[in-house]
Amino acid sequence: MNFYDFYNFNESTLNDLYKSTVDAFPKTTKRQYAIDTIKIVEMNYTPYIGMKTLFVKGMAKNIDNQKEYDSIILFKNVKYAQKKNENIVELIASNNQKYYVSKLSPAKNEVLVRCSCPDFFWRFNYYNSLDKSLYGRKRKQYESKTNARVANINEAEGMCKHLIKLVNVIKDSKLMEG
Repeated sequence: MNFYDFYNFNESTLNDLYKSTVDAFPKTTKRQYAIDTIKIVEMNYTPYIGMKTLFVKGMAKNIDNQKEYDSIILFKNVKYAQKKNENIVELIASNNQKYYVSKLSPAKNEVLVRCSCPDFFWRFNYYNSLDKSLYGRKRKQYESKTNARVANINEAEGMCKHLIKLVNVIKDSKLMEG
């Protein structure tokens, strides 16, 4: 680890994580190409005004197999306002209260992410923790007990298809820049 890495405490943005995911797995036919089979069936927004963060939790459901996964994004450096205007959007939080928020930026807002799916758990959890973009507890690094393929040979931080779908739903809601 060099000096710069030690003092680089910036987390990734959604754009950083998406690019890392695509670059690390360029030949996949899943993940970013399989989000049409995912439906976000529940969304919860929890603003933390004093912390300048917004906690977003989506319940992602695989249409094919009906499995559900908790997908979480914590946005940092969120700007809250007193009223709505052309740059401020209205948000109805999980507590049914209105909040006014500057549009989130996938290129500027740092994020912490997590999903309960196996793809995130095995491929990205550990490396997102090293990148400081993991929400919650890290797991130990994946080690194959056989000579099977390595789950994340590039040791890249990233997002699963459930998180990618959650980002698209947030964009569609106009809460985030497109």
